[in-house]
Amino acid sequence: MEPALDDAIRLHKTGNHGGAEPLYRAILEREPENRGAHQMLAMLLVQTGRAAEAAGHFRTFLRLDPGGVAGYSNLAAALRMAGQGAEAVACLHRALALDPAHAASWFNLGNGLKQQEKAAAAQRSYRRTLALEPGHGGAAGNLDGLRDQWGTRLGEAERL
Repeated sequence: MEPALDDAIRLHKTGNHGGAEPLYRAILEREPENRGAHQMLAMLLVQTGRAAEAAGHFRTFLRLDPGGVAGYSNLAAALRMAGQGAEAVACLHRALALDPAHAASWFNLGNGLKQQEKAAAAQRSYRRTLALEPGHGGAAGNLDGLRDQWGTRLGEAERL
């Protein structure tokens, strides 16, 4: 990894988003196809509430590395946050086609389905996440939240 990217990541990891962002952008100005800078800038943009802008960088990252399962999962999370739930779910299906055992993609799929009020499908995704990663607190918490929100309707929806 180049020293400038290392510096940007170090700042980013310490929470200094204002210091890291211009470094990522400078790297991309010099090297527009730097996968690492696109990915990390996209992560920073999601963390700072700019999910729609992040999606563009995740798309560029995926164009440069089309086999990246985590890239599809991250793009889906950004799309979901940007209110593009249907496209997010499609990205997650692509990620899971590449790696059916990618727990983060199952979790993100559950979140996308929950957002679309497809509770039974979300429940299945959270259960799959927990089967792959039993200690996944987010999936366990979201599954409990679904049960609390949907109550007996969740069981009925699952039977259908």
